[in-house]
Amino acid sequence: DISTKFLSILFRKCSTSWQGHEGVVRGLTYTPTGEQLLSCADDKTIKTWSATEESDTPVDTIVCKHMVTGISHRRDNQQFATSGENTQLWETGRSVPIRNWSI
Repeated sequence: DISTKFLSILFRKCSTSWQGHEGVVRGLTYTPTGEQLLSCADDKTIKTWSATEESDTPVDTIVCKHMVTGISHRRDNQQFATSGENTQLWETGRSVPIRNWSI
């Protein structure tokens, strides 16, 4: 497993770590409330993590058809976008994208 770590530059130490992806983690973003994080990796998954509890078990996992190389969450609602072989628009709680743009 590859771990995602938050490093405190001020204290020069790891403050939080999650393990759960296979391969390189390509993107990480907070949800608008700051209570959850979304990560994407070479293992073709999008994982949702609790930002308030330390646990190696994700809150949710979405398996994608293609590798996801970037992720960004809207600040005003529950939608987030991913990039990779195509660009997709997702909504929290759904396991399939609500919109897909192919290049």
